[in-house]
Amino acid sequence: ENDKEDDDTIVGGQYTLGVGKKEDWGEKYGTTALLALFCLNVSTGKIGAVENVPACTNTASQTTDGNHVLGQPIFSPCGQAVVYTGWDAGGGGEMPRRLGAIYCYHRPCQIYSSPVSQLLKTLEIDTTEDEDETVADDNFVCITPNDRLSRSPRFSSPSDGVAKLAYLSHTKGFDTHNGCMALHTSDWCMSKGSVVDGSKKVVVDVVTLPGERGDGELISGLKFPGLFLNQLSDKCFSPDGKFILTSSQWGSVVRVVSISLDDGSVKPLSFDMRDDDGGAIVTQSECNYPTMLGSLPSSFLTDAKGGISSQVLAELPSAATSSFSPSSAGSGFKAGSGYSYKIMNILPEHGDVKVDVSSILLLPDDAGNEKLPLIVVPHG
Repeated sequence: ENDKEDDDTIVGGQYTLGVGKKEDWGEKYGTTALLALFCLNVSTGKIGAVENVPACTNTASQTTDGNHVLGQPIFSPCGQAVVYTGWDAGGGGEMPRRLGAIYCYHRPCQIYSSPVSQLLKTLEIDTTEDEDETVADDNFVCITPNDRLSRSPRFSSPSDGVAKLAYLSHTKGFDTHNGCMALHTSDWCMSKGSVVDGSKKVVVDVVTLPGERGDGELISGLKFPGLFLNQLSDKCFSPDGKFILTSSQWGSVVRVVSISLDDGSVKPLSFDMRDDDGGAIVTQSECNYPTMLGSLPSSFLTDAKGGISSQVLAELPSAATSSFSPSSAGSGFKAGSGYSYKIMNILPEHGDVKVDVSSILLLPDDAGNEKLPLIVVPHG
C-alpha cells in the first residue's frame, strides 16, 4: 500500500512505463494491452488458456520486462498444435521498443508452435472432475529463432503426410515503419505435429532494388520491387498447393500476384472486371472508380500471362485496392467524375541510389492548358 501511495505522488507517473502506465498497442488500439491465446470447444462451451507459450502475464503489464504479445493463431492441419506470432514486449530483450500494428510493421516478432492435444482433451470433457490430473502439453517451440521479423503463418492442405507452412519474414529486420518482406516455407509433419528439421526454404527473398529479382515485367513503369504486405490471406494456397495467391504493393498500385512454391517466380495477374463477365475472390479499384468485388476462375494461375475472364459480384464504396495497372491517363473513369489521373515515375537527380520514384498525378478534367497550383503529398 505504501508503494502504491508513493507511485501516486510521482509527478507524471501516469505517463511512465512501470510506474502508472501499462504497455498497450497504441495506434488506434490504445486500450488493448497484452494478448494471450485461448481455445474454445464449441460443443461443450469450455474455454481454456494456452499456457505453454512465451511469457505473457498481466502481472508484468506495467513494466518492460518478461512479456510477449500473441496473435494470428491458427491450428496446424494435424490438430495437434497452435501456430502463432509472438511480438516482443520485453520477454525477448527488445524493449523499450513500443508495440504497434497499424502503421509500424517492424516490431520484433517470431513464429511459435505450442502443442495443445492435452488442452483440447480437457475441453472435450463436459465436467470439472479430475481436471487437476490433466497431463500438461509439451513446451512451445520457436519456429523462426534466427529471424528478427516473422509473422502471418499459413498452412496448405496436407499431402503424403506433410503440409506446407508459409510465412512472411525479414531475417535482419528494418528500422523504417514498413519494408520489403520475404516469403519462407517449412514442411510440417502431420504425424509428429511439428516442423520438419532442415525443411526451411526461402521462396521469395527480400528485394533491395526493383528489378534485381523477377522476370523484368513492368507494372506502371516499375520492375518487381519485392513483396510489400502486412499479412497473407487466410486461404492463400492454390488447391493443388503449388502456388500462393496474395496482393502486394507494387509502386503506386496494389497487384494480385501468384507465387510459385517450386521456383519462387512471381507473376502479376491481369484482369479487368469492368470489361469481363469464377475460384478466387478479388477486389479492384482505381483512384476515382468505386471498388468492385469479383471472382476469378480456377484457371487464373495458368492463364496469368493473358487476360483472365472475371465476374463482377458487387460494387463497393470507393476505398480498397487496385489490382491492375491503368494503361493511360483517364482510363476507366465515369463521365462527370471531375478528374483523371496518371501514374508517373521520376528518376531523382540527387542521392547515390538511382531508382524511379513513383507518384500519382490527379488533374481536373476542365483544366485544358491552364497552369494549375500543385499540391504535393510526399510519403516514403
